[in-house]
Amino acid sequence: MIDALTSDQEMSLREYREECLRSGHSCAPSDRAAAETAFRGMYARLGRGQPRVWWCDGPATGSILRDLLGASPGPSLGASPGASPGASLGASLRANLGASLRASHWWSCWGQHEIYWPAFYDWPDRFLRKMYGEKDRALLDMWLTLGKSTGWWQPYENGVVACERPERQALDAEGRLHHETLPAFRCRDGYEFAAWHGVTVPTEWITERKPTPALALGWGNVEQRRAACEIVGWNTILGELSARVIDAHKSPEIGVLLEVDLPDSGPERFLRVRCGTGREFAIPVPREIETAHQANAWTYGLQATQLNPEVRT
Repeated sequence: MIDALTSDQEMSLREYREECLRSGHSCAPSDRAAAETAFRGMYARLGRGQPRVWWCDGPATGSILRDLLGASPGPSLGASPGASPGASLGASLRANLGASLRASHWWSCWGQHEIYWPAFYDWPDRFLRKMYGEKDRALLDMWLTLGKSTGWWQPYENGVVACERPERQALDAEGRLHHETLPAFRCRDGYEFAAWHGVTVPTEWITERKPTPALALGWGNVEQRRAACEIVGWNTILGELSARVIDAHKSPEIGVLLEVDLPDSGPERFLRVRCGTGREFAIPVPREIETAHQANAWTYGLQATQLNPEVRT
């Protein structure tokens, strides 16, 4: 039973996580030779003949090809090894990679964006203690190879439909799909979608015209509504609502703490501040904040006592 990691193990876990994220976020062409070797190994384990591999430039053309082939999905390619330590690694990678393609096309087998799954089993076996026999280890290596070498894929009775890696994955500082002027995700076959800090949004909001305040506030999906409000700008949105002043600081650079009732969200608080150029901004802040000074400090990750308005630059 392992209750805690050593400092070396913690460092290796962080490095391993970054390595897996690089694979998940890669836009390099697929390593087709490595992927096909793994496919052949998986089919051989099931006593099947060598599969034919159809390569596609993305999931849109891949989905069309699957329909044209009219094939039924093939058998399972192997069960996972037994449970092991490393849940934090799996959850962390899943949060960063797992939602990249769930906007339109569903693929049941895993490539780069689901590398968190074999990684969950691989790291403990490599860095804590040997956990699997030779056959399980060989199977795990095949799954890892696919996570590091290709995009989505799906097995059929006599072959595999495999997708190239995407052409673009634009990310924000937290590793979520995001781009302010282009579709954040684009495949080599032209399939693409827009995302705002991890929330998929209508592409025209990003590439053609911003939503109007009325459209943003009336949008049905709550997550997309908040994204639309951010795209429009909270300062503009607040101008459309009856904002209540909770606290006003004497300095406009510290700002005014406001509260508004957003549809389906209840009361939300915002700090409205004026920067040195004279422009005004509105920033969402936690509901429990009571003063503009406290809200301004929060935006810097500080307590109110740590922010002195008289010396702030």
